[in-house]
Amino acid sequence: MQVDFPENPFEDFDTFFSWYLDTIEKNMPVPMSEVNASNNPASYSKRLPELSEEQERFAYEKIRLQVNLPDDVFLMYDPSCDTIYSYWDTEKSVYRIAINTNFFLTIAFPKILKAGMTHELGHIFNGDCLNADPCHSYCGNICADVRINASIGDETCDMLASVLNYRLAKLPFVPSRFYPKYNLPVNEAGWPYQIAHNAYHAVQPDDDCTEKPQPPTPPEGPTTPPTPPEGPTTPPTPPEGPTTPPTPPEGPTTPPTPPEGPTTPPTPPEGPTPPPEGPTGGEGGEGGEGGEGGEGGEGGEGGEGGEGGEGGEGGEGGGHGTEPAVNKAKETPIGRAGGSREEPIPPKEGGGENGGLTPREKEIQEKIGKKQIAKSAKKSIEGIDALLKSDNVTDSEKSRLGRKKEQFEDLIRQIEE
Repeated sequence: MQVDFPENPFEDFDTFFSWYLDTIEKNMPVPMSEVNASNNPASYSKRLPELSEEQERFAYEKIRLQVNLPDDVFLMYDPSCDTIYSYWDTEKSVYRIAINTNFFLTIAFPKILKAGMTHELGHIFNGDCLNADPCHSYCGNICADVRINASIGDETCDMLASVLNYRLAKLPFVPSRFYPKYNLPVNEAGWPYQIAHNAYHAVQPDDDCTEKPQPPTPPEGPTTPPTPPEGPTTPPTPPEGPTTPPTPPEGPTTPPTPPEGPTTPPTPPEGPTPPPEGPTGGEGGEGGEGGEGGEGGEGGEGGEGGEGGEGGEGGEGGGHGTEPAVNKAKETPIGRAGGSREEPIPPKEGGGENGGLTPREKEIQEKIGKKQIAKSAKKSIEGIDALLKSDNVTDSEKSRLGRKKEQFEDLIRQIEE
């Protein structure tokens, strides 16, 4: 990919975005008018030239300078994806954050680079990469997204969505835009996942496993009736037959085999029919794979692209969602999915045996982990308290929320003892 980075990072989004679009246009193999006319512009990232190995190493270096990644989080480059995503690498026992080709350019505007990495780290810290429900990959991902994006801010999320979609866009998965659609009061801190997910399904009962009524067979049926009309056209030939009765007597003189010979030509006409079927298949649409994700994680974008960016539902809004393609990535050891390339994992440097952690190092890590769990539980209690005061919550739901709050309080007591 041909990129001329500025000597110093850009300080404002407008200047960066102008440079970004110019760079994309120089590298995009199709006119930008085609990209802008698409309902899924993010999918065009897969058409960009791939990063060289040198550019890939440069990306890892710059990202690590801007973001302090935990010891068990490593980067990777996935040119076959139209968003960034995170997942748990079962082969290497580490988390991966994948960048795609156009995200590479955010090195020139660290604010967006940090926002993307912060979002994916949010999925990792919240356990989204390990605790995905196969029937709720889409709805579960966007409910988790909204909570994470609350800490990033609407303006920065819109910048990231614009980068992924190659045009100015507004991300629908932020508290101020998402919660009111599902009868939740706007909580700028983000509602706990379970609360947001329940509210979502109160409005949208279907999940990924719900069988949608599909009546494609009726439309396909009407196409077959045309053949009957063709059948009636053959009856006219009988009338013509009576005119030819004289020839039948002549036919007996000639062997019946010649008339049977002409019946073989019909097979050539059947040969030409395959070509028409080829063109009808087209290119398979420009929707792309809709985002990728990993082991129960995220995914991405087509993932979030579901609910229109600048205009109506189903338009833009590219981001991290991921996620119908999460299942595809989940089944594949990353590194072989879509030709993705991984950041190498250095050997362990712990002070214990074979480079492992010493008992003291393990104790410190355990304390840090417990503190993070307690902090998350306290935030969940704050969200439950706010819901208990809401008029939109029924008495039975308040009863369940009360029991949930007690569980969180008990968990915090156990951790802090």
